[in-house]
Amino acid sequence: MSMATEKVTRFRPGTFVLPTPRRARGSSMSVAVAAPKRMCAAVSADPKYVRKLRRTGVACLVGWGLVERVDVSVVALLISEMATNAIVHTCGKTVSLSLSYAEGDGEIRIEVRDGTPGRRPRLLAPDDDQEHGRGVLIVAALARSWGTGEEGACTWCTVPVADPPSVPACARRALPPAESGPGSGRGTGSGTATGTTNSTYRKDSMREHDVITVACWDFENDSAPDGKNWHLAHELLADHQPDIFLRQGMTHGRTMGGRRLRVSEDLLGMRGALSAPNRNAVAYRDIATAVFVRPEVFRILAVYPVAKPWWLHPAHVVLRFGECPTPLNVVSFSLCGFDPHTRESEARWLTTLAEPGAVTLAGGNTNSYPYRPEPVELPDWAQVTDLAHECGRTVRTRDGWIADTRPDEVLAMAGYRDLARDLCARIGRSKALAPTAGFRGLGRGGPERVDRVYGVGLSEVVTSVEVVNTHQTREVSDHALVLVRLHRARLAARLGAEQAQAA
Repeated sequence: MSMATEKVTRFRPGTFVLPTPRRARGSSMSVAVAAPKRMCAAVSADPKYVRKLRRTGVACLVGWGLVERVDVSVVALLISEMATNAIVHTCGKTVSLSLSYAEGDGEIRIEVRDGTPGRRPRLLAPDDDQEHGRGVLIVAALARSWGTGEEGACTWCTVPVADPPSVPACARRALPPAESGPGSGRGTGSGTATGTTNSTYRKDSMREHDVITVACWDFENDSAPDGKNWHLAHELLADHQPDIFLRQGMTHGRTMGGRRLRVSEDLLGMRGALSAPNRNAVAYRDIATAVFVRPEVFRILAVYPVAKPWWLHPAHVVLRFGECPTPLNVVSFSLCGFDPHTRESEARWLTTLAEPGAVTLAGGNTNSYPYRPEPVELPDWAQVTDLAHECGRTVRTRDGWIADTRPDEVLAMAGYRDLARDLCARIGRSKALAPTAGFRGLGRGGPERVDRVYGVGLSEVVTSVEVVNTHQTREVSDHALVLVRLHRARLAARLGAEQAQAA
């Protein structure tokens, strides 16, 4: 491929740039013309900028429309390893990354230049107890081909690109059957969740086998329409390797044919199911929720996208944990933000999943407050200056306007346990009750714990609840990331593994 004829595109991390279709001569139909593409980016030779190059590369794949045809996780890992090697083992002041692709080549070429010839990367054979020396081994194992050029100043590799699909996306994303055994297998049952994942799940090398991690996070309007901080959010999530992710605020989840959903699946190594569209809402107010699951751990038995009387429809899936006979209901929700009566009605709908024998995990943005006293006090409405916020978060009683706690009361009455509050009562983990939102909202009464995860039949299964509130999570959203960890063996016992083995 001649460099003189390549199309050069520069990307900023997190920016979505889509290929511009061209019109075929003599036709009114827009047809994408295959043209060589190239992306270049350069950073200072500092390890902290490796993440920036990785995010730029992934954004490039999104912009070229290749996320369904290439293993995004492999490309991200190759960029990380090659850039890290260039920074650590050379003395150059800058490191540059370039990606090039032409339709018909069947592969993407990744190049990393450090500007210091004379030192070629070598394949090593490190001992098991050595922490370093495996970067080139990883590149050689994952890439289709690799090599060096310019006397060692450039390292390159190629990654295969699948042919364009000839079947509709909905049929292409049919979920394969799962393998047998608790917590194993890559597929689902007869569910209708969308998407595929190409990521390799390396749980045994990342954390203990006995923990199931549940993440709950409201990205708050998808971290802006241009994708700003969207990739940062996924990198932060990937660090925790969730098995279940309850996602709120997917403002753009249905746009571009659901492309963001599929990219999320690739970045996280999970499979996602969106909530049903709200036909009565204008497009920019139909903010989707979603449930993502790790296919190596859970099978999706069913997805219920049927419209419900909600302001924003919840995502409801039914999961199978290994061969446990009892299914697990999982719901991601965002209760109404402006009407307490609607919130109460939505909470009452959730009670239908708390019937005897049911095991349910439900979490999201409640837009309301806990009804029991907690370390974080309720807002002092006399000090709140945002009157619209006060109107949406209060209810009128004989004593005047008070904070709305009715959704929490309704769920508790039905048998739901606030998993953070329950853990605090059992083992005294008061940090689990830290505020989760309202850090930016001046005049709204201060930070409050409005993002909560509830469970039916899961009280003794929870081992920890963590509120991740850092400067990086605040870059993504005004809502903190909530992590709930479940004891794997206890969850299996609760879902009837012992009874299944006895039968």
